[in-house]
Amino acid sequence: DLDAVRVLLDRGANLNNLAQGSSAFAIAVLRGDTPTAAFLMKRGAPLNASPVLLDQKKDSTPLMWAAGLGFPEISSIFW
Repeated sequence: DLDAVRVLLDRGANLNNLAQGSSAFAIAVLRGDTPTAAFLMKRGAPLNASPVLLDQKKDSTPLMWAAGLGFPEISSIFW
């Protein structure tokens, strides 16, 4: 949820912290949450993190997941 992410970052949360091996940006991408992914990207989230989440390959990137999962809106924020 974008509002929750915004509050956490405004209160000093670290974009590089991982939750269960995944970054907030990666989770937003995997959920197809374009507004949150775009917000995190603008705030400097690490874009090429390769978290272990679901069945994603460790050597893939969030952009690859967005394309593979059928989230063209997410893919478009990278350009």
